[in-house]
Amino acid sequence: MADLGNRCFVARGLHAESKTVIGLGTEQYVRGKGFSLDLSYLYIEDWTADKQEAMEGMQRELGYFVSPERTEGVEDEYPAPRRQTQ
Repeated sequence: MADLGNRCFVARGLHAESKTVIGLGTEQYVRGKGFSLDLSYLYIEDWTADKQEAMEGMQRELGYFVSPERTEGVEDEYPAPRRQTQ
């Protein structure tokens, strides 16, 4: 759980426009043994220079989000019905 919290802290520092970060973590499902789910909620209203310095050190030391790739897309919850072709 600490790992997820640390990742949320780094994510918050990388996105100054966002004051809230929600992290979800899970393990690989093993049949007959189950798996765990973790949830982390982080809200930091004021991102200070001290927090930024701590975040950058944590990012360097732990390697979190060093080379992130950002992608965006749209997924319709209720897609339009397909038209019949004749």
